[in-house]
Amino acid sequence: MLLPATNDHVADSLTMMQQGKKIDPLLMIRGRMSHGVRAQIADGYHRACAAWYIDQNTDIPFQMATLKGNKVASRSPKPNADTGDQPSMG
Repeated sequence: MLLPATNDHVADSLTMMQQGKKIDPLLMIRGRMSHGVRAQIADGYHRACAAWYIDQNTDIPFQMATLKGNKVASRSPKPNADTGDQPSMG
């Protein structure tokens, strides 16, 4: 279900995007198609909705995480903005 453009979080993200500011990436949880489990947005759904209002084909930055049991086993970490180093997973 698409959140309305009047939603506070969607409206804030829309404003940022229209001003050309970078938005935080979505956090995606990897699905498992062989088991009929789709990928899901764990954080940032409002940013995905805002992007849709701008253009349905807008590229949206995201990070992918894999769940093993109830814990995140792996993800695509962002490099440190100051040094370019990858953050520690431990």
